[in-house]
Amino acid sequence: MLGLLTALALMGSDQGDTADTLKVIANAYASNFEAIRRGKLVVIVTEGTAANAAAARNGDIQGQVQSTINYMFTNKNKIYTHLYKDDDVIRGTKLIAPMTTSTRFNPIRMATNGTNLLIDLINLPPDSTVLKHRPVIQADNGLFQRRYGMPMNFGFMRRNMHNLEMDLESARLAPEASRILSFRDGEPFEGRKVFEIALRAPNGDRVYWVDSEKGCLPLQILDKSKEGAPVLQINYEHIKEIDKNIWSPMAVNMYMHQSKRAWRYQIKEFKLDFPDELSETKFEFPTPVAVVDTVNSLRHAETTSFSLSNIIAPSRRQSTPIKIEASSPPPKLPGERERSNQWMRYLLGVVSASLVLFVFYRIRRSRVERNGSSAKHS
Repeated sequence: MLGLLTALALMGSDQGDTADTLKVIANAYASNFEAIRRGKLVVIVTEGTAANAAAARNGDIQGQVQSTINYMFTNKNKIYTHLYKDDDVIRGTKLIAPMTTSTRFNPIRMATNGTNLLIDLINLPPDSTVLKHRPVIQADNGLFQRRYGMPMNFGFMRRNMHNLEMDLESARLAPEASRILSFRDGEPFEGRKVFEIALRAPNGDRVYWVDSEKGCLPLQILDKSKEGAPVLQINYEHIKEIDKNIWSPMAVNMYMHQSKRAWRYQIKEFKLDFPDELSETKFEFPTPVAVVDTVNSLRHAETTSFSLSNIIAPSRRQSTPIKIEASSPPPKLPGERERSNQWMRYLLGVVSASLVLFVFYRIRRSRVERNGSSAKHS
C-alpha cells in the first residue's frame, strides 16, 4: 500500500492526472480482492427495519431476525449456505393467493465446482407447516454468483455489485452509460481524509468514500435516484488487515432508505488457510429427499445425507435415469430452456407431411402422363 500512496502523491491535480489517479485507485481495489483467492467465513446477519441509516449503523434495528452465512471459496469450488431459524421463515411466509405464498426470508444452500451447481431452495409450501427442501443439480452458468447474497465480493473476480473497479472502468470505457461526476482528494469523512468519487448513470448517481490506506476499500457507498434522493447506503466497518497488505471489512451495514429495511453483516470468522472441503462435505436433510441431477439426467435415491462429491462425479450406483414421459416431464428450474424433444416431433411431422405430399404429387403426375400418352395413340 506504500507504493499506492507514493504513486498518488506524485500525481498532480489536473484532468489527466485525475484519470490516472482513478486508475490507480481501481487497480488497488481490484488487487486487494483478487489477493483473497480462498476463504472460509462465518457471518452473522441481523435484519429488520430502522428509522434511518445512522440508527441502523448504531444497531437500533427493530423486529430483528438473525441468520447465519457459512461460505467457503477456493479458485473454483464454493459452498454457500444462508440459513434462518425455521420459526422465523414460517412467520415470515404469507399466503397471498390460493397455493401461492410470499416469504420475507429465503434460506438457501449452494455448492459449485465452477461447472455444475447443487442448489437447495428451502421454503414453506402453501399446504404445509414444515419447510421443504428442493435440491437440484444443474449447470452453473453464473447462477451461484447471482444467488450469492452478501454485499462483499469475496471469491469473485468480476462481480458487478457495488464494485468500485468495475464502476470506474465503465466510466472510462463507456461514458454513454456512466461518467465521473466529481472527484475530491482529502475529503473529510468520520475523522479521516478520503477520496470522494461520484459517478452519474442514467438511473441515478453513486458516490464512493474510499480509504487509500486500506486497500482502497470504500468506507461508504451511497446510491441516489435521478432526483437526488438517497436510495441505498452501504458502510464498510472495522476494516482489518487479514494478511500482509490484504484488507477486509469485518462488518458491513446496508440500508434501504425508502423501505427502511436494514441489514448488518458481522464476520465472526475469516480463515485463509484451510483444506478444500467440497468433496468432503454433505448436505443434511430433515427427511429423505431425492436430488435430481439435470446435467446427467439422473435422480438420486432418497436420502437424508447427500455428498457434494456427486457434483463432480455422480454415483450411478445410487441413482436412476430420469424417465422422460409426455405426462411427467423431468423437473425444470425457472429459466431453463425447453428440451428439444418437442422441436424434434415438430420437425418429424413436417418431414412426414412433405413426403405424403411428394408421393401424392408423383402419383397424380404419372396418371396425367399415362392419360396424355393414351390420347396420342388414339
